[in-house]
Amino acid sequence: MTDIEVTELEDLDPDDAALFENEPDEDRVQFVKGGRVIVRIGEARYGLRRPKFGPYTKLREQVEAVFDVLSELSELKETMKNLREITEGGVEDLEDLPEIDTSKIDQLSDTLAATAQEWWSVAFEKCSVNDDRPDEDEYPVWFTEIALIQHVMTHWRSSPLVRGKPQPQDPAG
Repeated sequence: MTDIEVTELEDLDPDDAALFENEPDEDRVQFVKGGRVIVRIGEARYGLRRPKFGPYTKLREQVEAVFDVLSELSELKETMKNLREITEGGVEDLEDLPEIDTSKIDQLSDTLAATAQEWWSVAFEKCSVNDDRPDEDEYPVWFTEIALIQHVMTHWRSSPLVRGKPQPQDPAG
């Protein structure tokens, strides 16, 4: 795989940098105490609160579906790698090798992206602050990053609830 050189915007030639002068570079996810998540897409901000158990269970099931697709994709790629190694070693009769449909990789990749998009749709539907959410057609490509979804789920699961003042204890007990 080839490394991609990334240039900082301020290091670009002024004519090249002008192409992006009206493009906000604000996309990010922030994790806040109490299980809150702030998603910035361009100049828009969206807040997600920690889900209740029902929506959390649905979101967790979707993550499991993502991992099922990832597992299938990984198995297919491993099979293709093994076939490549066999054919490079010199095979007498190529007709004995199983045929691999490479379009399956594209299909699984599309399924993975759609499942990730559905996860964000449910997260915004069930957890949005003020019912404010982005249009699904405007979801950034980085929403398909499974590690980000896992990080959000972990934040919701591990962040303790904000506690109020301790209640005075009854001395009579």
